[in-house]
Amino acid sequence: MAIYRGVEVPTGGTVAATVAEVEALAANTANDVIASANSAAAALVSEGLADADATQTALDVISTNADVVTTNADVVLTNADVVLTHADVVLTNADVVSSGNSASAAAASAATIPTYDNIAGESLNFIRLNAGETAMEFRTPSEVLSDVGAQASDSTLEVGAVQAGRRNLIINGNKTVNQRAYADGVLADGDYGYDRWKGNASDVNIEQVIEASSEDDGTYVISWVGGGTAIVDGTAGLSSGGTIVVSGTGNISVIVPKASTHIQLEKGTLSTGFEYRHVGEEMALCQRYYEVVDAYGVSYDNSGTVVQRSSIHFAVSKRVSPTIIVTQTSGSASGGNSVSTGTSGFFLGFSSTGKGKTWIGSATVDSEI
Repeated sequence: MAIYRGVEVPTGGTVAATVAEVEALAANTANDVIASANSAAAALVSEGLADADATQTALDVISTNADVVTTNADVVLTNADVVLTHADVVLTNADVVSSGNSASAAAASAATIPTYDNIAGESLNFIRLNAGETAMEFRTPSEVLSDVGAQASDSTLEVGAVQAGRRNLIINGNKTVNQRAYADGVLADGDYGYDRWKGNASDVNIEQVIEASSEDDGTYVISWVGGGTAIVDGTAGLSSGGTIVVSGTGNISVIVPKASTHIQLEKGTLSTGFEYRHVGEEMALCQRYYEVVDAYGVSYDNSGTVVQRSSIHFAVSKRVSPTIIVTQTSGSASGGNSVSTGTSGFFLGFSSTGKGKTWIGSATVDSEI
């Protein structure tokens, strides 16, 4: 119990019980004062110690005092209500804090990144760039294994090795080199458009053949942008990111949908970002198989009509001795053909009458597979 302004106020218990007890105590205190006053007044009168007027005055004073006691009791009750209101506020705030703490704890628990020793339990998440290269996504160990064809134990995760240096066996995988000035028209089977790419399946697909000397035995992964499926080394129905095993004893045919870009074939089980090469390097790689060269000759013999020769060198040595087609665009000399062709160049043959006659033109040099 606690004393407030002369009134005992109970502590503890429920809020409802506390209010009821305070009200009862206040009422009992006022009644006790009035009853005592009445009793005292009656005693005075009966004993002749006071006249009626004095008794009435005493009763009025006692009544006033009783009113004061009652007022004080009301104040106690009002203060009790204020205390209870504050208690409600405190409890409400405590509920909010408790709720907030619970939510924070739940969020923290959900955001916890598992450790590596939980791989077997599927609780470890890996992050990778999604297929559309627009956002990051989480992958579980099983999904990673499916993605890269890896092997995992309870404590380790092995992924396909990524080659250092030049990874992409595809040449001109983003179609940046276009020596034939191809304009995206219909491409018949076997006809070349963009460098290293020829028509396949009646203009539906394009194909590139990779030299056997460019690869070795092992697992390779094919990737590209543009949808559809690919055929690699005779294995059909491959989606981007699909893998095949190559024997390394022959050329590899890679067939993808015609509209594909960022085409890449690399060793391993994990496809990596497209390998961008310098345009000069990409051009040189293409020129191993096809090149357009300027051809120029001047006659040096003045003894009638004779065959003249001019040495033409290639920018890049060819895969094999190429097929050459020469085209004259100007000059007073006539004819024009390739003579003594090799992998590094050829002799341009032409005819002229007299000395100092010119032959000006170009030559296409083709050693595609």
